[in-house]
Amino acid sequence: MKKLVFLFFYLFLVCFGLLAVEIVNYTVQPGDSVVKIARAFDISPSVLMDWNPRLTENLTIRVGEHLVLPKENVVKHVVKEGETLWKIAHLYSLKLGDIVKANGIVSPIIHPGDVLYIPWNKIGSLLNATSNIAWPLYGTISSAFGMRVHPITGKESFHTGIDIAAEEGSPVLAAIDGIVVFAGYNGGYGYMVKISSGRYTTAYGHLSRICVYPGQLVKRGSLIGRVGNTGVSTGPHLHFEVKISGRLRDPLAVLPPRDTMFAESPYEPLPVGGSDKSSGGN
Repeated sequence: MKKLVFLFFYLFLVCFGLLAVEIVNYTVQPGDSVVKIARAFDISPSVLMDWNPRLTENLTIRVGEHLVLPKENVVKHVVKEGETLWKIAHLYSLKLGDIVKANGIVSPIIHPGDVLYIPWNKIGSLLNATSNIAWPLYGTISSAFGMRVHPITGKESFHTGIDIAAEEGSPVLAAIDGIVVFAGYNGGYGYMVKISSGRYTTAYGHLSRICVYPGQLVKRGSLIGRVGNTGVSTGPHLHFEVKISGRLRDPLAVLPPRDTMFAESPYEPLPVGGSDKSSGGN
């Protein structure tokens, strides 16, 4: 009871008036690029791409095309059934207070369809940095690395990564610092991103949305895409691969233990894996 009273008191202390993020409809001009437009609006190129999912198709913009741009460096999260502020803080690996302050929240009660704005510079800030590779997604492991019976073909085959099941649209974060060496559609992997730091290469498959472009430098914990069900897939999930010096490794052998996914709790401990009921795989 004391904990609940403290939570309400905390929320009211840190809150201020409801945030109204101004949205601009921008028409692409000759000579424009994603980077140029993002710089003009003082937002990350990844924020621009997240607000405009059409860019996932070919990562290019066309003169005369209309883009939706926020005047704040934030991404949008539409609350899903069963989500709480704590779970959303876990999804984006930031503190509960960061969401509260960014949205002027005056009650911990949220409803499906509510829109929250997630501050870009806080995403991934709580990921455990003691390992060379961080967890890219808060979800449930639905398929391990190694030999298995393929869920679609029914044949035994080698699974080159791990599958992490989560709801479609959940944020996928960069597991390493590095450069984006691939972003686009890749056959059975669906929409995919690959990031390389030289020694380490990580791959993220079956995305619904891509938020980075080839050649982009990314920091560990930054938003690079959204969970999807593209390519050869049985449900919403992330296929995550790790290569070290060009050789495939079991991601679970190099990731920090799941119970140390976060350097500190966003506010209140939740079981890693949350309450997701998704069980996608491939």
